[in-house]
Amino acid sequence: MKRAMKCGMSFGLIFAIVLMMGVFVSGAEGPAKALAVERIIEAPIQQVTTTLDKNGAEYTRLIIGISKTISGVSYDLGQAAMAFGPVNSQAKQLKVGDMLRAIVSERSYNGRDSFTIIKILPQKKVAKK
Repeated sequence: MKRAMKCGMSFGLIFAIVLMMGVFVSGAEGPAKALAVERIIEAPIQQVTTTLDKNGAEYTRLIIGISKTISGVSYDLGQAAMAFGPVNSQAKQLKVGDMLRAIVSERSYNGRDSFTIIKILPQKKVAKK
């Protein structure tokens, strides 16, 4: 009986240590990290919405048309591009159908991508013939 009790206590102690190690390894950063990459995008605007955040600051959310390919299958989707602070004044002037050309910070969180607009770039000028 004492031997079984000792074995049970040892198992409980090992289980507690393993459980605590799991908590420390996952840490405060959580299971999904969001890594940001800066890049230039050029995409048609499908929707423009200007609203206030929880602190009363104005921001603009643009939904832009993005094309993606997975395993040889192409598809289109609407993706959010958010404009905050000084970039917001330019973004809210854009209209549905305009082309957004911008430097963005792209983040992926739990498999979903989003853009934060850093700078709106002028449209490329097309040479007329």
